[in-house]
Amino acid sequence: MAKDSIWSPLLCIFLGLAIVSAEAAAPSTLYGDTDSTPRIGRIAVSADLKHLYVDVTLENGLTPQVVETLQSGLSVIFVYEISLESPRIIKGKELTSKKIERVLSYDSLKNEYLVAYGPAKPVYITLKDLDKAGEEVFHIRTRLLSLARLRPGQVYKVRVRAWAEKEQQSLLPFGGMVKMFTRWGYKTKWKEITFSY
Repeated sequence: MAKDSIWSPLLCIFLGLAIVSAEAAAPSTLYGDTDSTPRIGRIAVSADLKHLYVDVTLENGLTPQVVETLQSGLSVIFVYEISLESPRIIKGKELTSKKIERVLSYDSLKNEYLVAYGPAKPVYITLKDLDKAGEEVFHIRTRLLSLARLRPGQVYKVRVRAWAEKEQQSLLPFGGMVKMFTRWGYKTKWKEITFSY
């Protein structure tokens, strides 16, 4: 009886530590590491009475390179390319496409992150936590088009990809060439879903 009473609590503690270690080792959907590459996660299509919307998430978007660039004071631009197609046998007909930008920057003096929605009419929000800023940058909801342009019973395809690029603040006269020959950032593969209207 004495042996059972000693080993039971030790076994519970060991199992508890194993569970906590496994949770700590689980990759975040925001932070990338050397084994996880940025990728489009969830794509969801919804509609109200007049318009079609798409929700997109980017996983592993905060790579070590992105975090290092933010900490150095440069802004990082995240671009989402979304297209809606009507599938055909040879090549789909594109009904609409759009690019959406989110700009993320870090102010080391105030120890806060700035997210800019734009670029046409930028809207800014300030956040103290990088995880919260990542949630703003890596979740996109946008209106695609009017439902009047869709035909009932037709199958449609939504394609999405994203990429990150750092904002160039070069004072060099050939800054464009430096950007062309300097590899930075990432680009995800296209991800697509089909749905019936």
